[in-house]
Formats: sequence, C-alpha cells, structure tokens
Amino acid sequence: MEHLTGTAITFGYLVMFLFLIPRMKFFRIGSIPIRWFQGVFVLKVLSGFLLYLVYTYYYKDRSTADIWKYYDDGMVMFSALHENPLDYLKMLFGLANDGGEFAAYYDRMNHWYRPYGSSIANDTHTIIRFNAFVRLFSLGYYNVHSVVVNFLGLIGLTGIFHFIRQMAPAKEKWFFAAVFLMPGMMFWASGVLKEPLLLFGLGMFLFGVMRIVKDGLSWSDAVLLVLGLMLLTTVKSYALAAVALGILAWILSRKWETIQPFWFFFAVFGVGFVGVMLIHQLFPEKSLFTKMAQRQHEFYQLAQGGTYILTEHGDSLYINAAEYDKLEFVNDRKQLVLAESLTAVYWSDANKETEGRFELQPKTEYDVLLDYGRTGSTIDIPKLDSNAWSVIKAVPAALMNALFRPFPWNIRSPFMLLSGMENMLIALLLLAMLFWFDKAVFSDPIFWLALSFAISILVLTGLVTPVVGAIVRYKVPALPFLACALLAATDTKAVEQFLLHRLPFFKRYF
Repeated sequence: MEHLTGTAITFGYLVMFLFLIPRMKFFRIGSIPIRWFQGVFVLKVLSGFLLYLVYTYYYKDRSTADIWKYYDDGMVMFSALHENPLDYLKMLFGLANDGGEFAAYYDRMNHWYRPYGSSIANDTHTIIRFNAFVRLFSLGYYNVHSVVVNFLGLIGLTGIFHFIRQMAPAKEKWFFAAVFLMPGMMFWASGVLKEPLLLFGLGMFLFGVMRIVKDGLSWSDAVLLVLGLMLLTTVKSYALAAVALGILAWILSRKWETIQPFWFFFAVFGVGFVGVMLIHQLFPEKSLFTKMAQRQHEFYQLAQGGTYILTEHGDSLYINAAEYDKLEFVNDRKQLVLAESLTAVYWSDANKETEGRFELQPKTEYDVLLDYGRTGSTIDIPKLDSNAWSVIKAVPAALMNALFRPFPWNIRSPFMLLSGMENMLIALLLLAMLFWFDKAVFSDPIFWLALSFAISILVLTGLVTPVVGAIVRYKVPALPFLACALLAATDTKAVEQFLLHRLPFFKRYF
C-alpha cells in the first residue's frame, strides 16, 4: 500500500510539472516545440528512477551511495521540525546554526561535517538542506525529491540554452540536443545529487546576466542573478570562478566589438592566473595549487578504500584498506573493535599521511564514520605538488583524461559503457568540426565563453581526480558548453546535407 501511495504522489508531481512547462514563457524559445522540453523532463525523471533502482538494489550501502547519504542526512535535519521548529529553520537557512545545541542533529548525520577530511569547503550542506526542505511536501518519498530536483535541473539547463542559443539561433535544434541529451548529462544530472542544483544555479546566473546586459537591471533579473550566485558559491565555487571570468571577458568584448574577443578572454584568464600566482606567494596555505594537491591526495585515499573512525578525543583517523582483516565491526557496522594493534593516519584538515600517525591498540572500540571499498576505476595521473609548475605540466594529461576516459578497452561496466558512448559523441563532434569547420565562430564571444568554461572544468577535473567514476560526474557541467562550442565551430548545414543524403529519415528534424 505504501508503494502505491508513493507512486501516486510522485506521479502527481510529475503531471503538475508537465502541466506547468507549456504555461511558462521561460520554455518558449525560438522554434523548439514545448513537447521537447516535456519529453526531456520525462526522460530525466526516468533516469533518476533508474539511479534509484541501481543504488537501492545493486549498490545497497546507503552510507556510501550518493543519492541516499545526502537524503538521509536531510531527513535528520527535517526531524528538528517536530522536535524544535526554530532549530529546523536555523539549520535550513544557515542562521546561527553552529551552537552546541545542534550537535544532536549533526552527530546523527554522516556528511555534514565531513570529519574524514577535506581540503575545500564542505559543499554537501546545500543538497542536505534541499532534501530537508522538500521533505515538507514529499511525505518522505524519495522519488518526489527526484522529480523536484529534475525540474530544477531542467530550468537550469534551459537557462544555459537561452544563453548559448545567442551564438547561432539557426543552430538551436543542434544546441538543444547538445545541452539536454548528452548521456552523462541525462544520467548523472538526474539524481538527487549536487549536479542538478549546480546546473540550476549556473543556468539562473547566465540567464540573469543575459537579461541584464540586454534589457538593463530589473528586480526579477537581480533575483535570478543572486540565486544563481548563492547556489554556485555553496555547491561548486570553482564553477562560479570559471564562468565569472568568462562573463567578464564577454562583457568587455561586447563593449569593444572591433577587437577580436579571443584577446579579451586571453587577457582576463591571464590576469586571473597571475592573481592565483600572487596568492600562492603571499598566502601559500590558501593557494589554489596547495588545495589542488591536497584534493588530489584525498581522492587517492578514497580510491584505495579504507575505514574512517572517530576517537574518544574527537580525532578523525583513516585506516588503510590493507588493514581490513584486523577490524571487527559491531552494532550494525556503526562501531568497530580492533583485533590487533595497527597504525592509523590523522585526517583532520586533510593532512598528508606522513604528518601524523597514531598507534591504535587492540580491543579498543571506535565509532565508524565511513567504510569504503577500493575503487575499481582508479587511474594514474601526474602527482601534484604545491607549486604552479607541477600543475601546468599536468594540464595536457588532465585534459585528455577528462575528455576521453574511459578508453574503449577500459570499459568493464554499464556505467563505463555510458561514458564511453559520450566520449564517442565528443570525438565525432571534434571530427565534424575539423571536416566542416566554420571559422566565423571566432568572432563570437559566447563561443569563447563556452569553450573557456568547458576547458576550465575539464582541466580542474582531470588534475585532481584519479577515479574514472568521479571524472564522468564532475565533468557534467562542462558537457553542454563543450558540445555547443564544437557545434558552433561546425558548418551544420553541410552536416545536415550529409546526413539527409545518407539517412533520409533525419529530414523530420531539420
């Protein structure tokens, strides 16, 4: 009976959003039929349901399954509504929510503090708060959260489409497919994860900027801009930095149209790099290079698996996966007891493992923060140090890994097959661009914005991520910009003629 109720409520929200789409002016764009947006929304909801099935019946550990771990923490936050409504509101909006009285909630969450180490600000709070908010009307049914987050993701992608479409309105159907239908976008940006919220923030930011530049400042556009900024800042601040530099160069190139836009982008990103170098010299502990090296180290630690524990003194420690046989888990794997002594690593502030070691004694009980198995898709990437040269020389390999991993001979699972299909599409777009190149695109600043943003995200992803499974998710925001930039540089009329000559059924789409 409960499954029927959940299905009925989820279907009701799906129908409501399908009803809203044709009634929102936001979705009326050029010659794109409204039913295309509705179709994409249904596909995203189905993809989200597929993720739900995979992480419910195949990967069953909720504490490490991304769609569940933030959802479960959100339910802990929501429980405050009944116990103390004011605490719920403070946590939901981040207002004076760091007092000791909130420990009763945070200690029951697995991912609010991230006590197992992170060199960057915790970006999980937003998705936890999202789940705590949606719980107000979801009645606790996960798939309602999925429908809501997919509608937000659809809005975000549509905002991106509005902006990118300015490059070449005649290519809008090509751009539509590139923005909405890339396999990684359709799959990984359709779950109750951070990616749909990131896309929502990015789309609102770009749409707000576009409206303000075209029509001047209005209160509605200001709201969109602020909302986008808030989400980008709290979900993925590096995406905000990348797009902000591109927006600045775009605005400058619009002001001085006689100068090729490439030079504005070269200058703005060049000044940005000089700024990063100065920060590295003046404040090395806050340097981007230092944070990237630390982040890469954390990924390697997570990739090799292991167990994260909390001592009675509040220290968070990491036990290497090689020591797994010495651990005895108790209390539904929430605690462990050591069968014999071993050496653990101090993980607070994401310190390197050589900087602090602890000898743990047998028969001692510890709280388990996380227990990870070894990642099967780990790859070797150039090791980063806290300096500019180690980052610069690693860029070519990073870009290659982010663009084309997994290689066809590395595909061993359906998820990798999906990524392989996406890489094949990117390769085909590159070949089409080279074969039917349209050099007129070089004078369009939006082309350079799309290309610079995509390359920035891909390079950052490839530099710090040695796990193919993580790469395919983290590069999702770059996909629509990269695909559209390649299409903008391609004579799509020649491509259409080529396709129609050999595959006549494509005529209905052109």
